[in-house]
Amino acid sequence: KGFFLLASAATPNENGTSVIESPELPHHPMFCQISFYYQVHGSQHTLRLVSSSDGGKEWTEEWVRTRETAKLYLFTAINLNISSSYKVRFEANIAGKGYLAVDDISFRRCGVVFSGIDFSRYSNATLKEMFRPGVRVVRGQDWTWGTIDGYAPGTVISRLDANSRVRVRWDKGYDAGFFRVGFENMFDLDLLATPSTSNCSM
Repeated sequence: KGFFLLASAATPNENGTSVIESPELPHHPMFCQISFYYQVHGSQHTLRLVSSSDGGKEWTEEWVRTRETAKLYLFTAINLNISSSYKVRFEANIAGKGYLAVDDISFRRCGVVFSGIDFSRYSNATLKEMFRPGVRVVRGQDWTWGTIDGYAPGTVISRLDANSRVRVRWDKGYDAGFFRVGFENMFDLDLLATPSTSNCSM
């Protein structure tokens, strides 16, 4: 289930732009993925997805389409990497004949959260048990590895080594090297507090 936006040359609006906007959404430490179907019928229209982390005072463009899609609905999914609570909205600008449509706007991975644990308080022996093989993890506060985790959780596949690192196999990314769990008091990883692939709608 999701929401639908249709804007045409006959759509009444004040500034030429029709908008569908989300309420304030909580921050997700890895990412939140928004997916939808869209259609652009006409060569002078603009459909834009924007986000705001300051209550709607300023908006950042996340995705835009101006290309004609004829009468076909196309599917896309966008990963939003935002470090605080946020809002998103679609802006449909109509110029001339035709219409813009967005359908089935949905969010995924709404239940993935950080553990909130201050790992620097724990001994190496305790960390070794907390990050033992089989434990589910996500990127942590000192993450510097770009997108190799595929913006998804992973599973620890080795024990803590002499340099306070473990190896992780990511669900969507790569099994790439070792990650710090206390090395020089840096933590690339956090525990996956609520493993979930639950969906939510806008």
